Amino acid sequence: ESYQKLQTIFWILFIVWLVAVPLSLFGLLMKIKHSVAIQQITPLAEACSFLWRDYKKEYMYWEIVSIIYKMLLTGLIMFVDTQEGSEKALRLMTAILVCIVYS
Repeated sequence: ESYQKLQTIFWILFIVWLVAVPLSLFGLLMKIKHSVAIQQITPLAEACSFLWRDYKKEYMYWEIVSIIYKMLLTGLIMFVDTQEGSEKALRLMTAILVCIVYS
């Protein structure tokens, strides 16, 4: 019963994490969009520059897509069955596959 409660909490927080992080970053980018577009960088825009500086202004939201992609690919490793004896090898193969797909 205690394990079931812990598992329920895990899934709730896992889903919240997958949704809250991209939405928060999207909200930040929406807030600084105008100042970045007119190249009048505010302190908030400077603090969030890791999200948009590597992209052209019209593609400044692409980092959110990249973060979602990374979260989903790295999250795959969690779903490898840990009840079997070959869990380490399977996780390693999954990690290698993630690296190949992301490259």
